[in-house]
Amino acid sequence: MILCDYINEKEFVRKFINETMNQKISFNGESHHWLVWGAEIWLPEGGRDGFSGSLDLIATDDTGKVWLVEAKLRTNPELCPAIWQKQILPYRYGLAQLTPDTINRRSRRYLINQGAIKVAVHESQDYRHLYDAFIVWSKDKGFSDNTARELYNKTMQAIRDENIVCAVLADIPSMEVWEARPSDGKAYAYIFANVTTSGFETNVVYDPGSGGNIAVNTDFALQVKNWDELARHKQEVKPTPQSVEQYLTNDSAEYYRECIRRLVACGWSGKYHSNSKAFIVDMPTVYGPSIRIHLGWVDFDARVPMKNRLPGELGLKFNIDFRHFKKSPQREMGYSLAKQLAKTANYNGRGKGLNLRYRDLTEEEKESWDWEMYRCVTAFDRDYLGNSGERKDFEAAWSFLEGMLNSK
Repeated sequence: MILCDYINEKEFVRKFINETMNQKISFNGESHHWLVWGAEIWLPEGGRDGFSGSLDLIATDDTGKVWLVEAKLRTNPELCPAIWQKQILPYRYGLAQLTPDTINRRSRRYLINQGAIKVAVHESQDYRHLYDAFIVWSKDKGFSDNTARELYNKTMQAIRDENIVCAVLADIPSMEVWEARPSDGKAYAYIFANVTTSGFETNVVYDPGSGGNIAVNTDFALQVKNWDELARHKQEVKPTPQSVEQYLTNDSAEYYRECIRRLVACGWSGKYHSNSKAFIVDMPTVYGPSIRIHLGWVDFDARVPMKNRLPGELGLKFNIDFRHFKKSPQREMGYSLAKQLAKTANYNGRGKGLNLRYRDLTEEEKESWDWEMYRCVTAFDRDYLGNSGERKDFEAAWSFLEGMLNSK
């Protein structure tokens, strides 16, 4: 029986992780334990366009090889020869641009089992940082703490040097995909995983390339920081298309990824600028002035200072800003559009625009208002936190935007 007959790609990855953490993976006559330490890692696509992608899983084996794995079911048209150039190589490059602190921080959601991909192997672990996962795993496999340190250091060095194994994980074998792998001397693999009458089986085709052993020149384990410590420095994290998602709750992150997809579909070039809570995109409209979109973080629990909230615990700011209409000849058109957004998607103005959803603003209010709007039903139901009713408003907001941005 083939896996995709009854599960989706997320469940495919979850099944693979649970099985992999409990049995060795064999290839080229060798068998090795894997530590899967990250899933759905948010990465810049080669650092060029400002768009983002989500790496399915990343692991380190008991020799220190790092495995970057992208999973595709046979029903997905992205399981094709172009997957190496379009996804996997940009992910390898993007991963290499991250600092060890960022890699450590982005592993947190998966390792504490709060990510979209939840696995049984992490249910009872109380990790403080990524290096903790290496220590716990090494002890479980009968290795020493020195081995954990060596593997962690090799992992960070291999990522920095782009000296990692890039792999496709699929539910069917495909020589067409495998033979299209790059010929750049790097390591590559194709993993075919399926369920048989005897259990879950994996078959690996592996090309080691011409790379040698990993030469570690930094003790990364000595420099590792606790996630709590990294969270205290969150105000130093600049909101970008790559950084926003890592601090959002699972539900908020789903909205965020949808925003990115829709922006790209509407022709977003990747250009943006940032303030302390969001990155900001200006998109041309059919009316002349551009519409401004803010994507970032909101702190929905005022009892906890924003700087102390941990990754994975923030809501999504998805604000729509008409300020370019305010000083243009299309001012009244912009005001009418803002009223339409308020009516159809439960958005409201900030500051002097607070009453926009309930009545017409006075001229003084129009002038003092900054013309930025956010989703606000009540003081306890605002922005995008995963509450009921948000999806309807989210779809209405995007329907409104797409009507402004598309010239059809």
